Amino acid sequence: MTRLVISLAKTTKKEIYVNIVRKDLLEYFLELLSDSLRYVEFIFTHRKGKSKISLFGERVVVNQSAIKVKILAKMFNQSAVLNTDGYYVHNLKLIQQIGSKIISLQSISTVLNHLEILSSVKDQNLITKASMQEVQKILSAMHELIQKTPLNVRTQIMKRILATVSYCTELSPSFILDKGLEMGYFKKQKHTISINYNPEKCITELIEKLSGDSLQTEYLESRDKDAELERILFRE
Repeated sequence: MTRLVISLAKTTKKEIYVNIVRKDLLEYFLELLSDSLRYVEFIFTHRKGKSKISLFGERVVVNQSAIKVKILAKMFNQSAVLNTDGYYVHNLKLIQQIGSKIISLQSISTVLNHLEILSSVKDQNLITKASMQEVQKILSAMHELIQKTPLNVRTQIMKRILATVSYCTELSPSFILDKGLEMGYFKKQKHTISINYNPEKCITELIEKLSGDSLQTEYLESRDKDAELERILFRE
């Protein structure tokens, strides 16, 4: 009983009120909030246009979480509404929260422009015609591509390059790695493969060079051969 009293005495409660301008995105905000507040208990309520987040836990953690909530709400509102020029402004910290830190703003911008969605990077912001939900879909797909990176690729920058080029060309990371080595964009080192070029220039040129029909045909043929080899090995 004594232990329970001590535990309750150490618990702090703090209420934060935020105004989410897009009420239709409240569920999405709550999803991001849940990811952000992993080390504190909270209750989310919404009434009369205002959202209240009640935080429970150790005082230091609660105070830190309160700051996180305010920052998240500010970034979310900025990201959810078009600016005067008709663009969304997505902050790097918000993007890192919903995706992998390996993927840079420039990589996302490259993918969006490849998809003919106007995009640019300024300071710590991605300025684009794409909503945060659209950006999140791209990040999820690129994260899956990063998981398919060959084991001899260990650096984050190489993983980012392969994922970006793979998304834009629909070629596998391993195929892109082989072609990048052939073309001199990458180089083999003792235990890994590293970039031999300016990263952004490497991405742009590889996308351009690997988007041709002949490379697509070569990729499909190599994929079919690999699949046939797997079937033979499985039968044996």
